[in-house]
Amino acid sequence: MGAVRNLNGEMWMFASLLIIVVVLQAVWFLRLALKYNKKYNYFSKEDVGHLLKLGATSVIGPAFSVVVVAISLIALVGSGLTFMRVGVIGAASYEMMIATIASETIGVQFGTPEFTESVLVLCGFGMAFASIPYFISTPIELVLFDKASRQVGKDKNKPSFMPYLGNAAMMGLMGSFALSYLSKPINWVAFITAGAVVIGIVKYTAKSGKKGLMDWCITIAMLCGMAVAQVVSMMMA
Repeated sequence: MGAVRNLNGEMWMFASLLIIVVVLQAVWFLRLALKYNKKYNYFSKEDVGHLLKLGATSVIGPAFSVVVVAISLIALVGSGLTFMRVGVIGAASYEMMIATIASETIGVQFGTPEFTESVLVLCGFGMAFASIPYFISTPIELVLFDKASRQVGKDKNKPSFMPYLGNAAMMGLMGSFALSYLSKPINWVAFITAGAVVIGIVKYTAKSGKKGLMDWCITIAMLCGMAVAQVVSMMMA
């Protein structure tokens, strides 16, 4: 993989610039969201703090699965290109699939002498172009939903589907995820364990009044599910 070693330094330069843009976008979006909430008073300061903690801690569990796949991606395209793609999109398995398709399209396999710098650049462009539909559809959909929400706010007595839209979308997303994820028996172990932990934390919080524990509920449940599933998998091996 001489091509990966030769271009890894240059990839890190572009990756660093791209990650800086992502961080600035995140800060900007957070500022806009807090400003919007302050104007319309959707959530109290306590609710905002709770949501920020919940969002920050809930990504810890999924981050482990991304890291595991990202390690494999590093072996294929190098740390710089992996950091560039996973740091923006976060779907390491998707990036690995696109990189493989890009190289195999021209008849080159990873790890072979034919895998040159040009092929690595092709893989990078393939991964970048594969994400374009998401960047196009997101702003279009957000503008339409923003206009719809503004129309709802004009007449509060008029019934609207907007309050149910978010829950319906989440149910559809989780349902689609469950169909693919729960196809393996070992995944049921993680699912049941995580569900039991969530129920236990909710009941304990209700009795003790320690609401701060709910900020870590999803993270604790994910880690417990992953740990138990790993133990059961090792016992069955």
